[in-house]
Amino acid sequence: MTLWEAWDTTDRFNGNHEVRIAAVFSNCWDGDSPFVLGTPPADSSSPGVSGGTSKTTDVQNVCFASDERDYIVYDPAVPEQNDPEISFEIVDRGPVEDLDGNPYHYHWYLYLGTTDGMYVDQGIRGSPGTVTRELGTILAAQQIERGVYPFDIKVVEEETGDSASLRHPNRLTVPAGMPFPQWGTPGYRFRGFEREAGDTFAVIDYRIEDEVDASDCYFDLLGPDLAEMASQVTLDTTVNDSNLEVRVPVPAPERTGTYAGVLCGVDANGARFVYRDARNRRMLPVVGTDAQWEAHAYAHEDFDSASTFPALYLQEISDHSFYIAFEPDYVADEVMRHVADCAVLHLAGHGWIGGGGINFGDEMLDGRAWSARAGGAYGQWRAVETGDFRSVRYVLYQGCHTGRTGEYWGNLLAESLGAGAGCATGFMDYVDRAQRGDYWSARFWLYVTSREGPEPLPITAALMQACADVTAAYGYPYGYDSHATDGWASIVPAP
Repeated sequence: MTLWEAWDTTDRFNGNHEVRIAAVFSNCWDGDSPFVLGTPPADSSSPGVSGGTSKTTDVQNVCFASDERDYIVYDPAVPEQNDPEISFEIVDRGPVEDLDGNPYHYHWYLYLGTTDGMYVDQGIRGSPGTVTRELGTILAAQQIERGVYPFDIKVVEEETGDSASLRHPNRLTVPAGMPFPQWGTPGYRFRGFEREAGDTFAVIDYRIEDEVDASDCYFDLLGPDLAEMASQVTLDTTVNDSNLEVRVPVPAPERTGTYAGVLCGVDANGARFVYRDARNRRMLPVVGTDAQWEAHAYAHEDFDSASTFPALYLQEISDHSFYIAFEPDYVADEVMRHVADCAVLHLAGHGWIGGGGINFGDEMLDGRAWSARAGGAYGQWRAVETGDFRSVRYVLYQGCHTGRTGEYWGNLLAESLGAGAGCATGFMDYVDRAQRGDYWSARFWLYVTSREGPEPLPITAALMQACADVTAAYGYPYGYDSHATDGWASIVPAP
């Protein structure tokens, strides 16, 4: 027969503890005989042999009394985030000084990531107690970039060598990859956002592993400014299951930029006495990111049909990495007010024969036109000016001759770059605006957003592939082989 027992020693002393394990027997022939230790009696006239087995174990009790935070948020450029603070309590239930009364010293180390990672701060206390540390100066001196950082802390009692970590070794973990049949899928992946019936969901894949189910598992969402948008949204705590495309309700993203989704968890191993402090431990969080780039599409009424460009554009892209604003009747000045925080701009309409402009409204004289430079007999054209495209990574002018340099109006591509855009594309020849043009638009954005491959294609590759698709489908490129691009042609609008 095997017996197992455990004792919580967190309120006892460090040092050697002797545990005695012995068998206890009574005289099996005489119920009135006293209990004895050791071997059972050989016969009815023998009391047996007293005895037992003992083992000495070294009980160590340096540990942490609290663990409230999962990660550090740091941005050197933002006053509210450029000096993150950590606070933790070092506890020692055993002697805190030697026999001569000299205090023990507790040397602590702060690591970004695990205790195998890079330590960024350290200190020594002359006794157990609370440590509070502001990290801004230290992180800045080490040129740590803005971001979300899981962390661990290790403390060493220098005189005895006793040590403990805040998280390591944590039995609740996220594997690097999922097992069969999900080979190739990361243990955690933040896929991005989906929108349905006015609700927004963060979509994640995740797997947590341990011997027992976790006591807690949850998801945090941080915006492009690293401000908290959602906190501790509950997830399934079942371990050793691969959870794919889990939809987590979150607030709708409202800004262009990169969002951080953090997977956090707490194990249930405290009651199993697998840790010296007999407490559940928070696992090391895992951070995933997804880029949300706001896109605006403005088109001439000839492009506004349910089966063509705008519908395809919205259907294929809006649930991936873009917000879409399609307004066929906006005038140029109104469009510009919406472009201030726009990363991708697509204007589909009629280019000017001489080059230098595009008409993306129903009437050019109503101001629904864009010219590279100010002018015009009616004064209704909106010129591209310095600073207009300061947030725009990429602008696409889908129209005839939009890549040409006009005698009076200049070049849309060059002026767009001068206004702050990273890259601009137009066309040198006539391009088809009907079915072929709509098909080209859909194919181009599919390649840019990685819907047609494992990775998004840069602008130049996506342009060529979309042109090849038009040629294969219709037997002729219909002007889409005359694309011209200025600026950072290897840019990927949706990283």
